[in-house]
Amino acid sequence: NTSYEIKNGTSTAAAGVSGGIALLHQYWNLKWPSSGTMWSSTVRALLIHNVDEIDAPGPDYRHGWGVANIRKAAETIKNRGRKDLIIQNKICNQDTIRINLAATGLEDLKITLAWTDPAGVVTTPLSTNEIAAKLVNDLDIRLIRRNANGDDMPLLLDPSDPSSINLLNPWILKNNIADNVIPNQPTNNL
Repeated sequence: NTSYEIKNGTSTAAAGVSGGIALLHQYWNLKWPSSGTMWSSTVRALLIHNVDEIDAPGPDYRHGWGVANIRKAAETIKNRGRKDLIIQNKICNQDTIRINLAATGLEDLKITLAWTDPAGVVTTPLSTNEIAAKLVNDLDIRLIRRNANGDDMPLLLDPSDPSSINLLNPWILKNNIADNVIPNQPTNNL
């Protein structure tokens, strides 16, 4: 009761992040009462989308996505429907959801997709070195530019260079055993 102590690590961060999530839920209910409860996947997307980077852009094995910024997440909730979209939706196997966005290409476009996946199949005996994917639903985001006629154009790797037609993939963390990724090394959008 007479002193403070400085600690670090995920166990220490869990209390602060959990309290921040409770405040985000309270703010969501205040701002968007007709939207119902904020889904756990929405919370996860808000946290990932609004992190403060620690070092190189994107997630890595040392720092994860970065440091949770609850204030930025709350600002995203506040700006919902104006400059930020937050969509809670259900999708079935092989379905496609299209969302039309207008962008000038002069500012960053940041999209975060998160979902709640059902439990995967547990293999026995249990192993801490399990490398087989347990993902049940595999969702993807594709950015498609449209021409003046409203027709889909090929995907662009670099919007500032119309000749760079390619697919822009999201940030991923590869399995460090199967893909020979060294922990503490940054990942990239491969």
